[in-house]
Amino acid sequence: MKNLLNVILKTTAVVFILLLTACQSDVYHGGDDSNPEESLSGIPDDFKYLTVDSKKLTVKVMDVYEGKKYYTVEVFDANPFNDPSAILLAGGKANVNTPFEVNLVLPKTLKAIYLRQTDPKGYQSVTGMEVKDGDLYFDYNEVLSGKTTLKSVSNGAELRADNEIIGEPGDYDELFTSGLIQAKEINGSEKLEVNGVYKLTKDFKGALQLPTGNITLYIGAKLSLTENIQLQDAEIYVLREGTFAGEQIKLNMNGGKLYNAGTLALNDLQLTGVKLYNHSSSKIYTKNLTLDGAFVENNCLLKIDNTLSLTGKGSQIICSQVSSIVSSKYYIENTDSYINMFPKSLFETDQITGNGNQLHTNVTGIAYVDFQDLPLFKVNGSLELHSGSGGDYTVGDSYITFTGNVCYAAKKVISASIYPSIFQLDYNSLPTNAQGDCYGVEYKPSDATTPDADNPEYNEQSSETPTYTYLFEDNWPSFGDYDMNDLVLDVNIANVGVVNNNATSVVLTTTVRAVGASKPLYAFARIEAPGAGETIVPLFDGEAHEFLGKTVGDKINTYNYTCDSRTTVQTVGLNGIKGLVNALNLNVFVVWGDVNSGKWNEIHLPNFKATPNAVSSATTNQDYKYNGKAEGAKPEYDNMMWALMIPTRSFTSYPKEGVSIMDAYDGFITWARSNGAAVGDWYFHPTSSDKIYEGK
Repeated sequence: MKNLLNVILKTTAVVFILLLTACQSDVYHGGDDSNPEESLSGIPDDFKYLTVDSKKLTVKVMDVYEGKKYYTVEVFDANPFNDPSAILLAGGKANVNTPFEVNLVLPKTLKAIYLRQTDPKGYQSVTGMEVKDGDLYFDYNEVLSGKTTLKSVSNGAELRADNEIIGEPGDYDELFTSGLIQAKEINGSEKLEVNGVYKLTKDFKGALQLPTGNITLYIGAKLSLTENIQLQDAEIYVLREGTFAGEQIKLNMNGGKLYNAGTLALNDLQLTGVKLYNHSSSKIYTKNLTLDGAFVENNCLLKIDNTLSLTGKGSQIICSQVSSIVSSKYYIENTDSYINMFPKSLFETDQITGNGNQLHTNVTGIAYVDFQDLPLFKVNGSLELHSGSGGDYTVGDSYITFTGNVCYAAKKVISASIYPSIFQLDYNSLPTNAQGDCYGVEYKPSDATTPDADNPEYNEQSSETPTYTYLFEDNWPSFGDYDMNDLVLDVNIANVGVVNNNATSVVLTTTVRAVGASKPLYAFARIEAPGAGETIVPLFDGEAHEFLGKTVGDKINTYNYTCDSRTTVQTVGLNGIKGLVNALNLNVFVVWGDVNSGKWNEIHLPNFKATPNAVSSATTNQDYKYNGKAEGAKPEYDNMMWALMIPTRSFTSYPKEGVSIMDAYDGFITWARSNGAAVGDWYFHPTSSDKIYEGK
């Protein structure tokens, strides 16, 4: 009979890249292989030992080009903007006529996936979605078009009377000039009285003589203060032709209104319970702005050279359409406040800091149509996000909650997770929000990365699964010691040449980490994707011990470190395959004994089928689980397996020689007996470090 291994090697299109270093002896001080002491009874007949799940993902883009151009949609297991190790799981193009659809195989412990969308101009955004039971569905239209309620604080200043059009400038005459007819003309030198209503229509520089109580002042010229002022329940209106300035002046207001339709330029503003309103085409310049229970509605530009501070009672900030608030530092101290952002608005700061135990800023984006209409929360420094309850993020010592239709970008982001309707943008390539005086030289958005007329097709690259670790027990068809280190492999799958979601070839990267068996071992994979036929691929060249430069029977990397792992990379051509190769249709298995005999002693993962070459055994069910009901079998080990597949990203090691997996991971048996319902992350938590291999 021909050498079967050579036949497989000759008939499979493979390319090997081998990495090898010399080995030394593994010193094992344990005894002979023995049966696990614990009874394994209670494992359900239908338990599949799966650590992965299959999901169909459908993504619908918000297509402002009405099908004339394509968007790129890519799926990652982590945020690709923030995590260099994020793995591209799938990608493709989509528009209003063609949603993006793909079948994914994901670790059951994976809580979220990340969608990176690139629009026809080349702008990118990332959002996360929770991995739930059943298929996954994400519709940008539903997310971006959803109504979002304005957030407000109960102990701060209230909205203006025409709050039904908050987000757009109010009526100028109603807000600024309705009380002018009652105002008394002044030149600035007079002593003003309590409850007086005044108007200044000629330029004045000096110190105003103000009462301790309420006054109303309309500024229709340039008022240049030379002394600090403190007001109680006052109302100040800067008219379109007016300027309220003071280069070194501090304005301290408690209660009342400060409305600007011209230019407000003071060194320091301290507002407690004040309604600060900035009209369209109007600008406020200050070095420091401190808010305590204040309400701010900005319809153009609010520029703070130094610090925007929120202290004491909660405050509310409205960033209306085509407006910007820019500061060097955003400081929060013992407050619960809200920032509501409308389309094409910007909140930009270089740094976020805080002090206190009860800190919170709720950032809400009101519904918008496209990323070019986005409300943008931008940090020109480091933004550290930690997920919390309800989608909260810890930022330094303070809390920020993004709660809907808001985008953020930062020069450096340290992020745990993000959720639908919260979009991170590429800091180095931001869409053009708006042009005009309300952005001015203070903020110039990035230009488009590709001309609007271009229609870039999706460059269909490779997609991968997360790497999986395969653990084998070689005592098949008998039960063994279940240390699961007789052969330890890492296997990564990369589908390449993907056309219409069908792979034309697959790259299998296999790393042999440990060999604890005394038998000769060989590893193969059968590709079982639709249309693949009976393609069987040797995962490495020759026998496992010899592949690592040792002799059959040597124990390698199961107790002490003996040598580095060795990696082989194989490219396998696929002809007529439907879909992609993944962890659920790649049947990784081991053969022990003479691989050139007519029959193979195969060891498969539970619920994967044997090849036509396999020998059978009464103690093996068709799904490769131990049959404790067979004659002479041990019923207490019924439904135990001989192989496991575990996501490598969260699985750093494996049991030491002679330590059963039940002892090394005390959650394993609970997981098995619960049919996978409990302790799904058992492999995150070894019982103790002395029970698992911790070599290189």
